[in-house]
Amino acid sequence: MPTSYLKQRGRSYYARVTLTPEQAKALGKTEIVRALGTRDRAEAKKRLPAKIVEIQDEVQAELDADRLLPHSIDWLEAKMNLLIDSYRRKEIDAEEFSEQEEILLDTHFVAKGRQQGINTNVERDDVRMTDEENRRVSGLIAKGQGKLVLSIAVEEYLDTIRPELAEKTVTNKRVTLDAFSKWAGDVTVDRIKKPMVAQYLRDVLKQNGRSRATVVKDLSHIGSLWSHYLIPNGQADTNPVTGLAASLPKTKRGQKAVREAWTDEQIIDLLIGLSSDARYRELQIAALLFLYTGMRRQELIDVTTDRVRDGGIEISEGKSGAALRTVPVHPTVGPLVDLLVEESEDGFLLPIKRTAKNVGDAFGKRFGEAREKLGLSARYLDLHAFRHSFTTAARNSGIPEHLAAILDGHEHPQMTYGTYTQSDRVN
Repeated sequence: MPTSYLKQRGRSYYARVTLTPEQAKALGKTEIVRALGTRDRAEAKKRLPAKIVEIQDEVQAELDADRLLPHSIDWLEAKMNLLIDSYRRKEIDAEEFSEQEEILLDTHFVAKGRQQGINTNVERDDVRMTDEENRRVSGLIAKGQGKLVLSIAVEEYLDTIRPELAEKTVTNKRVTLDAFSKWAGDVTVDRIKKPMVAQYLRDVLKQNGRSRATVVKDLSHIGSLWSHYLIPNGQADTNPVTGLAASLPKTKRGQKAVREAWTDEQIIDLLIGLSSDARYRELQIAALLFLYTGMRRQELIDVTTDRVRDGGIEISEGKSGAALRTVPVHPTVGPLVDLLVEESEDGFLLPIKRTAKNVGDAFGKRFGEAREKLGLSARYLDLHAFRHSFTTAARNSGIPEHLAAILDGHEHPQMTYGTYTQSDRVN
């Protein structure tokens, strides 16, 4: 077991890890010393455990790389990543980094060439490489140059969404994105265009009898990297996943897609995506109000500001007598409702364009187009599905069915929890 402790040099503090004899023999060094970035002893002691774990992970990664053979692209990737990390920590300068990078690349190509029967004067162009291997090599070189490559973009994206999502959801996204990253290679994100993702869809996602729903979900996870991170941060202009789900074959049985509640993950993906584009402001507002009121599409569209009073929204006409009701304003959206009433310019609560002959249909179409661009392409994810989310949340919160029926405006209370809820989709 390696020993670790705090070390002081001058006024600065360092983490020092002494390697085991086996590690030292394999790696050619007896210890690793890493700066803690502070001159305060108390702060250094706080930072020491995390730095020790980082060093031990590095040692393990190097040992794992040494178990691979040089002709393997995995060997090159492991060695290059260790070299890049060393350069970023300023343990080597740019000149030494370039020299060691060339040595690693030459070693890999010579080993791979000899494996293919080229025993003398191995030139890189003579070595047969798959498309995946070429992408991974190019990506490693780009990563060494400090460019934003796919693996780094994935890590940065997951870091931004981790506080907002359940760890299981983040893990699911990571599995999908890591699989795509491994296939695509660690290329710079600007090289990933729709044809590449379409090839991945054809060669990987659609194989092994995977269901359409599973493939769509994977596409959604991949597309969310662009819609929620790269595009809002100016790293990309378009989402290469947009429209690909439409190419998937639909069932031949003629069955209509079953409408379900939005999942928590889908809701968060939607709201984050809508918030990233100022053009979608009214869609984001509408989504929040649909979620927290459970109102029908036309009901919310027709609400005028004079119907908002005493902490509720009065619905004065609807598809049945039960639709005439007052929906309480949830505290979460209360400030938003107050602001909308104050800023309304046309007397309606919802700030949307009303120039179309059928305002509801036009708004629903605009929402659907935005949803598709965000990678949420499942057919059932329409505005009405928010009523399922609202009702599911009501049931999961323990609200009696007859009260939920009043909130929903249902004429037949027994249909409320029977038709409108999916207990495992919304919390």
